[in-house]
This record gives sequence, structure tokens and C-alpha cells, in this order.
Amino acid sequence: MINPDGHENPEEQIKRLLLSEELDLLDKLRQQCDFLEDRVQDDSSIRETIRPVIIDVLRDAGVEDHERMARVLAPLVLASMREEIRNSSDMMVDALYPITGRLVAAAVSNAFRELLETLNQKMESNFSVARFQARIKSKITGQSEAEILLQRDPPFDIEELIVIHAPTGLLIAHAGSEKDDDTDGKTALIGSMLTAIISFVRDAISDDREDELRTLSFGDSELFVQTSPGIILAVRARGMKPAGFDAALQGLFTDFLDRWSPTLAEFDGSLPEDDSIAIVNDLKGRFQKLQEQKQRKFKQSSRKSLAFVAIPLALLVVWIGYQYFDGRRIAGIEQTALELIAGEQELENFDVSARYDTSRKQLVIGGLFPEPAVQDRLAGAWVERMPDVPVEFQIRFLPGSEIRSLASKLEKAENSLATLTETLDKLRSKNADLGQSLDRLTNAVNTQRDDLTSQLKDQRDSLDVQNQELPAEIATATSVDPIVALRRWTQGERIQFVDGVELAAPEAVIARLQSLAHLLNAAPNTVRLHVVGYSDSAGTTANNLRISTDRAASVAERLAALGVNQDRLVVVGRSNERLISNDVGEGNINRRVEFEVYRSN
Repeated sequence: MINPDGHENPEEQIKRLLLSEELDLLDKLRQQCDFLEDRVQDDSSIRETIRPVIIDVLRDAGVEDHERMARVLAPLVLASMREEIRNSSDMMVDALYPITGRLVAAAVSNAFRELLETLNQKMESNFSVARFQARIKSKITGQSEAEILLQRDPPFDIEELIVIHAPTGLLIAHAGSEKDDDTDGKTALIGSMLTAIISFVRDAISDDREDELRTLSFGDSELFVQTSPGIILAVRARGMKPAGFDAALQGLFTDFLDRWSPTLAEFDGSLPEDDSIAIVNDLKGRFQKLQEQKQRKFKQSSRKSLAFVAIPLALLVVWIGYQYFDGRRIAGIEQTALELIAGEQELENFDVSARYDTSRKQLVIGGLFPEPAVQDRLAGAWVERMPDVPVEFQIRFLPGSEIRSLASKLEKAENSLATLTETLDKLRSKNADLGQSLDRLTNAVNTQRDDLTSQLKDQRDSLDVQNQELPAEIATATSVDPIVALRRWTQGERIQFVDGVELAAPEAVIARLQSLAHLLNAAPNTVRLHVVGYSDSAGTTANNLRISTDRAASVAERLAALGVNQDRLVVVGRSNERLISNDVGEGNINRRVEFEVYRSN
């Protein structure tokens, strides 16, 4: 302490002598405290003080431990960008659009100009067919050769697969080609910026996850993106994307999620070493598989194509099977009908047919029956055998009761005559002595025989006359016009052939032709009859026409022999124009003759 007279207090002198070093240090500390107080006395002073230090620390860390620093700062930067974008998205869009628009336009213009110049230089130094074609097209259209060549698709090259943690933007793993010299830091930066851009698009443009960002272009590369709430998968590639790439990328992303979603659900910036190595190896394998798919141009076997071929084939098989079993069923129905017809003894030697009508789904039995009782028995037997199949009878009945009665009487008379003749012979041998009586008896027997023979002849002649007049009598008795009766007969009758002009069942055919002759003769002279022959599809057209004509001619000759005027018959051959079935060979129903009635003017 200094006295009023200007001299230092002795105590101070002693203190200075004893504590000189400590006092000097105390003065220095006091000066440093004053200096620090000046530096941190307000917020602006603190910021000015620590700014250079933080900048130096961050610079050093970015050089020496870039990856660790990126992982530490990325969540903070990403959260800040998201918050700023969310709070002032419109302002950011308005502020960035003019700048980015001009930058993008300038960059594209410069890049396009440089590319055109490079292509023109290469074309000046090289000659190829493609260049020659481009030059000709350039002369015609006025376009630059470089522009024409640029329109051709550049090759597609996949450079890198990147997996990013969606909530934080941190890089999980990446895999690329061996020639790719990219560092983890650059890939991590791409991941952080991609996450920020996706968040910007989602928050500022669209809230719909279906409208997520799928493609991002930068420089001459493109990022093709697949997103989920926890993981972002990006493919960095160059060139024109082929048609099947999107489907292949979607399948790769789905498979990756199925395998690694449980492992990555708790990702906090790092993974256990084993899991990290396994994910990297798996990503490399998927990258290689994607390259192999690229070599195949992403063409895979299509189940849809297989189904497109298999379904019609299966339908064809089902249709063929149905046709086969339906044909077997119809054949069984017709065979059953023929067996029932054959079981009726009264139908023996009668022409009766049975066929299944597929359009009406019923059995049709046609022909000539001796009496209605036979039809009733046959119908009852059919209902018992096949109640689910309806049957229709298209038949005609013979008025044969009187004919059979006369025939029975004739047969009895012939039997009686034979018995009398036998008795006469016995009497002659046993009674030689009674010659006179025998002669008288013989005369009586001969007289009786002559009388019986005369009666039988008269009865036969009467039967022939009745048989010839029978159709007309039937028509008259039933009040049916002869032309109508003739049309009815021809509509349901046809003459069948075995081969060539050989008739099937000749005796029955002659009887039916005789009925036809009577009906035609009973009709007016203006009525004419077309005798129409047919053949099956076997043989040539010319041969079938000849055979069908010969068949019609043979039937016409038989009708003429039965008393029909040949001027009323017209022979027609129609080859195989109207096939009843697809059968060929002997005895099939296509080999036939049918009849058509018409009136001449």
C-alpha cells in the first residue's frame, strides 16, 4: 500500500519481497480474466470467439475422419432440412426455382453443345455405315448428324446399388462394379441428399406414397428409387432404361425387404459386424444378378404366356373329351334302340331305323310297322331301359290284317289239298280192287281239287288287285289327297345301297317301291318325281357324281318296271352334297336315293 507521502508501506515491501512471483502470476491471471470477460460478455462476443475454433475442428474432422463425421452430422442436417422445408416449403420452392431453373437450363445447354461437338469431331475422323446413313438423313431433314446419332439409344449400364436408412438418411450398404472407384463418403452424401429430396417431394408436393419419387437424374447418371417406410433402395445407372428393368428392380427390392427388414428394424447408425458383412455380400450378389438380367435384357419366362397357351389347350382337351364321351353316349343310345327293335319278332324283315337327333336331344325311330300294338310295346320297353331319353316314332303302319287272313286261308287250303292227295295215294295202293270206286273217288277229288285251285287262283288274283289298289283305297278311305299321300311317303323314305348300285335288303326295297308306284300312278299325270341319288365323301367328286346318278337311274328303272311312266321320272345325281353322317364305306346311310315330288306346268 502507498502512504500519503508517496512512500510504499513497509508491509507491502515485505510482502513483495517474500511473494514477488506469486504476485506477478496473480496479476497475469487477473489480466487473462479481464480478457475472457471481454470475450464472453455477450452472445455476439461468444460467437466471434468460438467460430474459428469450430470451423478448424470441423475441417480437420472432415479430412481425417470423414465417414464418422458424416454419420454424426447427417441426422442433424437432415432433420434441420426437413423442418425448414416443412415450415417454409412454398418460400423455398419460390426461392430455389429461378436459380435451379437457370442452372439446369445452362448445364443442359452446355452439356448438349459439348456432346454435339464431340460427336461431330468423332464423325469427322471416322467413317462407318451408321455415319453414312446419318449423313444422308441429315441432308434430307436438315438435322445435324450428331442429333440424328444422339437419338439412338445409348447402352444401359448399372453402376451401383445403394441401401439407405429412410428415417435418418444414413448409408447402410452399397455394391457396385469393380471399375467403380467411388468412395463410401460420396455414396453416403448421395444417400443423405436423396433422403432429403424424397422428404421434400413428399412434404411439399404430394402426401400420397404412391406418388413417391422414382427417378432422379444428375449429370449423365440416373437414380432409380424404391422406397419403404424404413429402407430406400437406389440403383445408379447410365443410358436408356430397358422395358423390363422396373419389374426386375421391384422384385429385387421386395426380396431384400423380406430377408433384411427384421435386421434393419433396429438400425441406429451401425450394425453388428457379422450382419454388416452379410448385408454387403447379399447386396453384391443381387447386383451381380441384376447385371445378368441386364444381359438377358430383363426377359423372363412369363407365367401369363404359359397360362395363355395352357388355358386354350386345356379347353381343347376338355372339348375333345366331351365330344368323345358324347359320341359314345349317342352310340350307346342307338345300339340300345336297335337291340329292342331286334327283340320284336313281328319287326323281322321290316326296314326300321333308329337315330339320335342331337339338335332336339331325342331318339327318332322310323320305318314301317305291321300294327300300332308293336309301337306301344316298343315304347314301353324303351321307357323301362332309358327313361331319361325321349323317343319319337316316325313310322307308317301296313293295313295287313286282311292280307294275313287271306294268306292264312290259302295256306290251310293248300295243306288240306296235300292231305287229300296223300289220302288218295294211300287208298289207291291199299284198294286196288276198288278201282272203279277209286276212279270215281279220284274224279271227285280231282274235281274238288280243281275247284279249290280255281278258288285259290281267284283269291290270289283278288289279293293282287287289292294290293295294287291298296294305296289308292287307303288314300280314299282316309280322305287324303293322292298328292299329299305321295309327299308324305317320299318325305320319310329313302332307298339304301351297300356299294355301287347294290341294294340293301332288296326284297323290302321292292315292296316299298311297289307302294311308291301305286301312289304315283294314283296321282294326276302332272305330278312328277325326282329320283335323287347320293354318295358318301369317299372317292373323287367326279366318281361320286357318277355313282349317285347310277343309283338314281337304277331305282327309276325298277319303278318303270312296276308300271310307272318313265316320262314322270327325273333322274338326278347330287354326289355328296347332303351328308347325313361323316361315315364312309359299305352300308353307310349316305349311300342312298331319296324322292322329291313336284308338278309340271
